[in-house]
Amino acid sequence: MKPQTTVNELILNEEIELERRRNGQILGRLRILVVSSFFLLHLVMGYGFNKPAFIGKEYLLATYLIFAIFISLPPKQVRQVQLIREFSIPILDIPMTYFLLDAWIKTVGELGLEIFHIISMLGVAFMMFFVNLSGLFFSPRITIPVTLAGLALILHLFNKTVTPVDTRVAGFLLLSLTGYATVRISSRVKKLLSAAAEKQSLNEKLSRYFAPEVAAVIEKSENSDKLKQRKFEVTVIFTDIRGFTKLSSEMDGEDVIRMLNEIHEHLVSCIFLTGGTLDKYLGDGVMAYYGAPVKTDDHADKALECALMMRAQIAAYNEKRRIRGEPPIQIGIGIHSGSAIIGDIGAEIRREFTIIGDTVNTASRIESLTKKHQVDILLTSATRDRLSKPVQLRPLGVDEIRGTQHSIETYTL
Repeated sequence: MKPQTTVNELILNEEIELERRRNGQILGRLRILVVSSFFLLHLVMGYGFNKPAFIGKEYLLATYLIFAIFISLPPKQVRQVQLIREFSIPILDIPMTYFLLDAWIKTVGELGLEIFHIISMLGVAFMMFFVNLSGLFFSPRITIPVTLAGLALILHLFNKTVTPVDTRVAGFLLLSLTGYATVRISSRVKKLLSAAAEKQSLNEKLSRYFAPEVAAVIEKSENSDKLKQRKFEVTVIFTDIRGFTKLSSEMDGEDVIRMLNEIHEHLVSCIFLTGGTLDKYLGDGVMAYYGAPVKTDDHADKALECALMMRAQIAAYNEKRRIRGEPPIQIGIGIHSGSAIIGDIGAEIRREFTIIGDTVNTASRIESLTKKHQVDILLTSATRDRLSKPVQLRPLGVDEIRGTQHSIETYTL
């Protein structure tokens, strides 16, 4: 079964295709320049200096030049050009090279056929190798036709002349090895590019979700398995802005976005400063957790520390809002501890590193209960039991968890 293409591979293939088109345009212009130069050289040497060796080949060069100009036209003007351009080496360059070399055979007696054969082989081999790699043709579907066309060209020229067997063998080996080397090197280059894209994607995930200290631990492990689905003991924290709907309805859209960005900046800094993992933004709220993907025993303490830090940050932020003549905001923070599944979850085309399970659902319900109790921080007995440091807590009784048959003791600071 063929493996599915990942998002990184799709992006890489798209970037390669764009670069291939740009390189194709550059190579097309270079082809026109080279062919034009040879065309002018033959005209000057043949008819200006009366050199017989250069006479009679200008027709081939003119035909070559016309085709070179044609396949360099923008694809928007000629739709079939793109396909022809992709296979321009085997269907244009190599056949034209054959006809030009064939025309030169009759005039190389004074130079010696042996030198002519060597130059021909090296020229075709260089064209195969350089144009394939510079065109970013990482697929054998391009390289193989080029190799076969090059072999056919050289062997047919050899058959038209008295060529020693060792020269024929050398030509066959040279072009075969050139084709093989092109496939191997281009495959290696693509793997390196793909690996670089994967590493960049992993680094972006780390910087997005994890505190710098946690990201450093994962990166040093050089093991992306840290992001695969695993079960952890965690403490989950939810935050939410009180009365956000009413508040935002009285503000311009740009002011709402500015306010949310400022609040999220404060909340997320608290999460990262305490070593937590940002799971997602929930509109006017934030979800985070402690104890994964790097296992820690003090996840409940860290979550509570984060909640207290958030309380202080929002108080400082409200002072700035007061100075600006803006109303204060209030937040609710719900905390719950338990087991959860964490890892890259979702379809192959769009995955998200997240946490799922009953612990997450309960933490969300606890956050909503802060409105009922009119407190800004609410935690469960499951979190209280996991605290390693003594904390002054005020019990608020037993609460029913909406959507479940469970009830749980809740506390505030």
